[in-house]
Amino acid sequence: MMGILTAIFYVFIGIIALGIGLYLIISPFAFVIGLCKPSIVLNDKKPQTRMRVLKNYGITSIILVLVLNGLSSVTAEENDKTYMAKSSTFVAASTYRPEPQKSKPVAKPVPTETWINVRNDRAVKIAGIQMLDTIFPSNYFMENVESKGGQLAVVGLEMKNTGNQSGSITWSSYKLIDSQGRKYNEINDFSETLSINQWLKDKGIEPSSQLFPGQVVPIVKVFRVASDASGFKLEVNGKRIDIREDDLFAIY
Repeated sequence: MMGILTAIFYVFIGIIALGIGLYLIISPFAFVIGLCKPSIVLNDKKPQTRMRVLKNYGITSIILVLVLNGLSSVTAEENDKTYMAKSSTFVAASTYRPEPQKSKPVAKPVPTETWINVRNDRAVKIAGIQMLDTIFPSNYFMENVESKGGQLAVVGLEMKNTGNQSGSITWSSYKLIDSQGRKYNEINDFSETLSINQWLKDKGIEPSSQLFPGQVVPIVKVFRVASDASGFKLEVNGKRIDIREDDLFAIY
């Protein structure tokens, strides 16, 4: 018996709530229509005036509008907060630059003492090799140079003009060869080359294009090699030069 009474009570409450809800929904429409023609929304025998329409439906309509306006303001404020939070996260992510990774070798560079002639007027000397995972240029508009599942082999060397005329450091080809005989070309993608040059400038190494007689300039070449590559040799204009394990070339 108690359960039946409870069910009847909830049904009664539901009917009342439904009626109030329908009244709130209909009130704005009835208010607008009643202002135009009161007889449509006032069917009793009392005087059918616009003042009665205002009392019956106008106040409820105004309250409903104020409630909906308040709810929309809260929703807009929450959306603004969410947008600002996402914007802040995007700005923080877009301006984040990882700290340049330190090279694994910590010893000072041990250059190869022997100059190797690679042309009739050019000689090179190996400074060493350094293995990296990523190269980070300081310019935020430039892409990082990634190892893409392999390694970045950074080879440092010096080039000397052994001739009697000034000239360019170009017109030399470089390949890196590992202990398994696999050959790797230096990175020559345009955007990656720009990033590498910027990175070298950040480290105080300015690329030089002019070479006077007797002048020695530093050169850095970057190769993307296999993850298991080791025991490297540098091939310059077809001439192979051993890179000793203690030839440590560190750029900080």
